[in-house]
Amino acid sequence: MRGNLRRLAEIYGSDKWQKPYPELYERHLGDRRRTVRTVLEIGIGGGPRPERGGASLLMWQRYFPRARIFGVDLYPKKVRGPRITVLQGDQSDPVFLAALARTVGTPDVIIDDGSHQQAHIAASFTALFPILAPGGVYVIEDMHTAYLPEYGGGPPGHPGTAVSFASSSLTAISSFRYWTSPAKASTILSSGSRDSARPGLPQISGAASSHRPSRANRHRCGQCGSAGER
Repeated sequence: MRGNLRRLAEIYGSDKWQKPYPELYERHLGDRRRTVRTVLEIGIGGGPRPERGGASLLMWQRYFPRARIFGVDLYPKKVRGPRITVLQGDQSDPVFLAALARTVGTPDVIIDDGSHQQAHIAASFTALFPILAPGGVYVIEDMHTAYLPEYGGGPPGHPGTAVSFASSSLTAISSFRYWTSPAKASTILSSGSRDSARPGLPQISGAASSHRPSRANRHRCGQCGSAGER
């Protein structure tokens, strides 16, 4: 049971089980369940009510038996678990994001299931991807919001969306020379470097993820990108 993510999503009431996400997470993280040490998820769910939301944090706590689980939400939340920490803040606030980065250390998994506002997604990614552990996975869920005006999105090619941001930044993500310094990585991600060819970031069923290569693979890494809610 502990390794069946779809079943865990159902048990804890996460809406992830209504989507194909569980199988995608298991494909990329299933063989690392016992080695993942830190998971950060933006977006706890349940709106402004403190007692609502947190289903996915409980699910992750069960799925990753040795990991600390951090959850971030705009509203105060009451989610209890021996390895769960809840933090309140705005995912687009650079001051909060800097404090968050210091608190969580080097997460193995970062999941953005927050506001889905395109500018917020870019702000969080720019601040948090540089602290992702080598070999870690950064997931942006519900990528279809990049095409919805109410989330700051628009038709294909619309500027400022998560899709256009990922496309223009993937070169920086995959340039291993910047990973030796989080400050350098953050700077070039902010500028949206277009120094070389920009491979598209694969998308599967509304979610996209990027892997940060392990230190052992840095010497041969030129370009990478792979596809990966509450």
